Amino acid sequence: MNAPFSVPSVQTAHGQAATLRFDLRTKDILNLNGRTHEFERRLDGRLQFLRVEDKDVLFLTDEQLAFLSARGEARLVAGNFKYGKPRGPLPNRLKLTKEQVAEAARKLDYVNACIRGFVEGEARPRAPWEFRRSKPALDPVIVRVALSKGEKAPHFTTVLNWFDLWMTLGDIHGKACLVDRHQHKGNRRRPFGHVGEVALERGVWRWLSPNMTTEVAYAKVVTSVGAYKRTLSRHLSPEELDQIRVPSIRTFQRRCKDVDKYVRDYYRKGPEYAAKMHRTYEVQPLPDRPYQDVEVDHCVLDILLVDDDSDVVLGRPDLIIFRCRKTGMIVGASLGYEAPSFASFVAGLRHAMYPKDMSPFPAVRMPWPCFGRIENLWVDNALHFIGKDIEAAARELKMNKPRFKPKCPWLKGALERFFGYLNTGLIHLLPGTTLSNTVKRREPDPETLDCAKIRKSEFEALLMFFICDVHNVHRSKGLGLLRGIGDIPLRVWNEEAARHPSGPLPPADLFIALCGEWEDRTIQNDGIVWDHVKYECPG
Repeated sequence: MNAPFSVPSVQTAHGQAATLRFDLRTKDILNLNGRTHEFERRLDGRLQFLRVEDKDVLFLTDEQLAFLSARGEARLVAGNFKYGKPRGPLPNRLKLTKEQVAEAARKLDYVNACIRGFVEGEARPRAPWEFRRSKPALDPVIVRVALSKGEKAPHFTTVLNWFDLWMTLGDIHGKACLVDRHQHKGNRRRPFGHVGEVALERGVWRWLSPNMTTEVAYAKVVTSVGAYKRTLSRHLSPEELDQIRVPSIRTFQRRCKDVDKYVRDYYRKGPEYAAKMHRTYEVQPLPDRPYQDVEVDHCVLDILLVDDDSDVVLGRPDLIIFRCRKTGMIVGASLGYEAPSFASFVAGLRHAMYPKDMSPFPAVRMPWPCFGRIENLWVDNALHFIGKDIEAAARELKMNKPRFKPKCPWLKGALERFFGYLNTGLIHLLPGTTLSNTVKRREPDPETLDCAKIRKSEFEALLMFFICDVHNVHRSKGLGLLRGIGDIPLRVWNEEAARHPSGPLPPADLFIALCGEWEDRTIQNDGIVWDHVKYECPG
């Protein structure tokens, strides 16, 4: 049942004070406390309203209605007028977009010109102007407004419709009454009304019980409508009660079919069955060529590293990885210690697009031949991946930057898995690891846990070895002709690189320009001055 309608109490201390009476007419539609009411008449100094959805009667005084209006709980929806009746509910003035406000202002210019008889900027005519619903009188004004705006003049009847809406609803809804509402066209009324909707909802809840059929649950719909009719028989005539129809069983079956499958199985067969039967496995199609689709993500590694020069513990590094979907190869990486930023992203992007110099890592046996132009760079919704700087860089590098859906890490599951076995297969076995499981941290290991011993250069060499000699030559189930059997990323890369040539690479100075401001400076005896700051060093 609906909650009782609450109205403010009226102070009786000032009983002699007069209260203004609202100028309401029969059939005026008002929204009172979120429900639609129709004004019927004045009875013994009070306003009688009829709630449209269930024909319940409500009595208010003028002062109570004024209090509700002040609290924003009462507003006029539509008056009993002949012209300009709105189609569907009017939008909230606060929720109008800039385009809707501009369109409403354009219509209002035509309306005001027809009311005044002259266009804004013209000299006021000497002869008195009287507004008439006449095509010969208003057409010249409409044409002059259209010429001043440089557009085609609207039809005479169209402007009259705008005029009727503005004169009837403009003082209540403002420019919102002139906004188009094409989405409300057509007949959207259901034959069974609010009572049928409540009965259908109760029937659906009965159907969600275990071992319940639609035929048995439909009986709940019929009995609910009958109960409502018996309750409303005190206020409605027999003719009005006959208009409350029972939804058909076919309508009820369609409502049951629209229920989400997981919700259906959760209530009808239990949560364990629903969790087991509705686990989603989505296999995404592979791109046509290397570097067509590259996905990027970052991870704070579970290890503390030591600086090479000062022996200072630098903390946990942040790793950005670029992965090619077609070949499964890790095509680029960036290791830093600052928070994820645009600079670290550009460093990783440059590493992914250019050839890799493996001379500093002589222990790496397998090649890392990846380079090329990225066509589509897939990012998640992290703030450092969706900023304006990255969008500008993507436009300048002529690559698209599509985004994954929020809270859907399985859309880049292979990349998430890489971070997982990088931590468990390498980092958690090294001295200085911090682990990622709080339960395991309760078992202290003095040789590894929080005992930082590995330097940054040593860890970079281990990371390159892990990418080239472990990941890129390890069989991946998502590759190959038959998904599930898998293939080796390096073998797939060699095969696809022979068939798909790469375009020209961007110049190296472009990445310098993307990272911030730059300018050529001459080294003087006292250093370099940039932005009134002097930079110098002994070297």
